Amino acid sequence: MTSRSSALLLCFVLSGCCIPGGGCNVSAAGGPVAWDGLDAPATEDAGTAPSASDPAKPDKVRQMATEARKKTQAVEKFEQQQAAERSADAKLSDQLKICRNC
Repeated sequence: MTSRSSALLLCFVLSGCCIPGGGCNVSAAGGPVAWDGLDAPATEDAGTAPSASDPAKPDKVRQMATEARKKTQAVEKFEQQQAAERSADAKLSDQLKICRNC
């Protein structure tokens, strides 16, 4: 008897079904999915406004965009500094050559 009930429980767990009355946090099939790049991107949700259930979401997105922008600016600044140091090193090495074409 216990093997039957454990098998039944295993079937429910592996099938992704929810036990009635227990609640279920599984999204419904046909929900938003990532675009794989093979077809045209889905435009169903493109014009919708953010939901009122999470009013802080635009602030989070704005903050993440600002942080990403700061990181890219820092990387660009670092690359510019490295390029300036390389050109200064090349100029200095040209000035320090004692004998050319020896």
